[in-house]
Amino acid sequence: TLPVTEPSELEAFEGMLVTLEQPLIVTNNYGLGRYGELELATERLYQGTQVALPGAAANAVEAQNLNKKILLDDGSTRQNRDPIAYPVPGLSAENTLRTGDTVN
Repeated sequence: TLPVTEPSELEAFEGMLVTLEQPLIVTNNYGLGRYGELELATERLYQGTQVALPGAAANAVEAQNLNKKILLDDGSTRQNRDPIAYPVPGLSAENTLRTGDTVN
C-alpha cells in the first residue's frame, strides 16, 4: 500500500505486476502517449511551494510526495504506441484519462 516510508522500498517491485487494494489518483499523464507511463498517487499532489513556503517546508512536501506515488508503465520500450494501453481498452476521445481521475 501507499504511502511508503522511503521511495527506495518500491525498488523491489520494479518491473513486476502488482495489485494495490486502494484507489489511486492520476497525478501526471504527460508520458502516457509517448512512453505508456502514468504517475499514480494516493491523493492529488501539489508542488511544494503551492502549499508551503519556499525552503525547508516546501522541500518536506516534495519528500512526502515521493512516498505517495508510483509509476505505472506499459512495459514496452517502443515510443508512441498505437493503441495506447491505458485506460483499458485504449485511450480515445471517448475514453480519456485526465489528471485527477481515480483508478482502481
